[in-house]
Amino acid sequence: MKGLILKDIYSVRFQIFAAFLLMLLPNIMLMMAGGGMAVTEDSFLSAEEMNLIRAMIYGIVNYTTITVYSSFLLNTLEDDTRSGWMKMQRTMPVSGTQIIGGKILATLMIIGLLTGVSLIFNILAALLFDIGLELMIALPLCCGLLQIITLCPVFPISMKIGTKYTTALYVSLVILFAIAMGVLLISTLASDISESTLRICMYGALPVLAGAALAISFAAGKKSCETDI
Repeated sequence: MKGLILKDIYSVRFQIFAAFLLMLLPNIMLMMAGGGMAVTEDSFLSAEEMNLIRAMIYGIVNYTTITVYSSFLLNTLEDDTRSGWMKMQRTMPVSGTQIIGGKILATLMIIGLLTGVSLIFNILAALLFDIGLELMIALPLCCGLLQIITLCPVFPISMKIGTKYTTALYVSLVILFAIAMGVLLISTLASDISESTLRICMYGALPVLAGAALAISFAAGKKSCETDI
């Protein structure tokens, strides 16, 4: 399985390296802007509301970078099909568990890398600009979990129906979850959602959904790999 993981990572290593350099730009700009963009001390907002807006700006950057750059792993599906690897690997001594496991583990590694870098910038911002540390830590972690829920199911579905609609499927899922996050954000700013409810969603619901997405993706992908293409 190690070889399968490395194959996928090597396939997108240049893209991931370029993504790492690109994700530095918005984070450095936020640092230079004082962690809050146009939110100033003479704002009519309270200090708590200002910090929440600052955190949400970082959350948007976290979600965008993790979502966009981890999606490069989808390119490996098209590469596998175009090169004939998708069929050739069926003749090799690798099981369906190893095939789908390699895809999922490579995905988790890339998402983990992007989440870790976002986490570093968020913690620095929280310490430098006195933004809530708990929320700044939770945001990239939640974005990473949300990306697992979004991205992992695409792999077994693509193995089943082919890669022709992979991008459209992924973009549809991203839009769906972005709308859900927007509703949650607006409700939070409007104080329609309590802090306890928000914590339940971040620390309870998302990890459970991510675990379920991984389990279902693994089982479905294993079955797809063990059937004729």
